[in-house]
Amino acid sequence: MINLVNVAPFIFLCMWSSGAFFVKTGLDSSSVWSFLTLRSLGAFILILLIYIFLKIKKEANRREHSLSRKNVMVLCLNGLFLQILYQSFYFLSIQHNLSVGLVALVLGLQPLIIPIFSGERIKINGVLFLLLAFSGLFIALFGSKDFSSFSWSGLTFAICAVLAITVGSACQKKIEVNPLESALVQNALASIVFILVVYFNGWNVTWSLSFVISLLWMITVVSTGALLLLFYMIRQGSVNKVSSLFYFVPIVTMIFDYLIFKTPMPSMTIFGSLMILISVLLYRRC
Repeated sequence: MINLVNVAPFIFLCMWSSGAFFVKTGLDSSSVWSFLTLRSLGAFILILLIYIFLKIKKEANRREHSLSRKNVMVLCLNGLFLQILYQSFYFLSIQHNLSVGLVALVLGLQPLIIPIFSGERIKINGVLFLLLAFSGLFIALFGSKDFSSFSWSGLTFAICAVLAITVGSACQKKIEVNPLESALVQNALASIVFILVVYFNGWNVTWSLSFVISLLWMITVVSTGALLLLFYMIRQGSVNKVSSLFYFVPIVTMIFDYLIFKTPMPSMTIFGSLMILISVLLYRRC
């Protein structure tokens, strides 16, 4: 029988990394806020249907499944960081002409700074492995020449994004609620907030087949499947080691780009990717 704990990182990376293609397509036909609204609302409805179908019973494990007022408040606070601030700052950094490569490099700081917020200690050799992985990320992205555009406002939003997902991930570890219920509450909050933002900023969507496909993929695969796996992995292990997986996200994205669109992978990118692979594997074992 396949152990979910063992295969979850691989499945998560494939799901999460695929989002880069569909976000770009989606934003070609809508504004940032309209796209985020549809994504959050769609994910909320889908998770709600799954929740009802599975008929999760609170009495089966009161501690794990209890959605008390206190739990809801904690989940809403965490949803503010993971589902609202992180998503908003991430999209705004790209909208303000910061290249995707530079955004990925800034987000690569997360495994290095998350111990400050999570309270988990890392051995000296673990820090060295993370620094090697970060160096590999820089080499891989530099090799792909994905540092084409820069702006200080975009960099500011990217820094805010990495701080938001870092704080959110650290807080998620302390939440003793079923991942499905956690995702349900957080997406409900995100839907309400983004609907209000769209109300004041205006609605901008051009419906097309490509946009619908992009939206459905983001809802089902990234915002539901990958998110639930992320919450599951955080509950099962060290939040620091889960965060180290994000070093692979731009690499897996480039692999998809190579396999699907035949985009060449320079030797420098391959070398940096191997550095990340070896460093993260050693880090997760230390």
